[in-house]
Amino acid sequence: MDVAKQANKIIKEVLEKLTDEKDIARFKDIPEIFNNAAGMVNGNKINEALLNVWMLSEATNAVFLLWRRGIEHDEVEKELRKLPSTDEVAAIYEKAQEPDKKEAEELEQRRRAYMDKQHELDIFKAVLNGESKERAEAKYEEYKKKLAQSLGA
Repeated sequence: MDVAKQANKIIKEVLEKLTDEKDIARFKDIPEIFNNAAGMVNGNKINEALLNVWMLSEATNAVFLLWRRGIEHDEVEKELRKLPSTDEVAAIYEKAQEPDKKEAEELEQRRRAYMDKQHELDIFKAVLNGESKERAEAKYEEYKKKLAQSLGA
């Protein structure tokens, strides 16, 4: 969480330099947001990595705003440049998510296997209700197509 802490420090320094109320309003809540989010990390590596990405992105935006407004920013930019790039911390966040993504994929495979089994049962039930197997299959395919459309696929 060192990256996020340093980014928070940078944002506070930027806030001291900003003079336009709209610019100040853009960044004034970030230190409180950081404190609230940091209190929720509780050792969760994914949350910590996301906090680092978000705070670094906000700090980069804040320093860029100083540059854009022509406000002295050399020292605060030096502090920002000591930190890893946003791409580097984003890669750490992506890597931290891999176990969860793997678990989600495994669950999705199990769900699909279950749905395939249910499909067979639904066709069998339709046959018991007097449908031909071919007609039941056609109705099921139509149902799947409508479901996919409703879900935006």
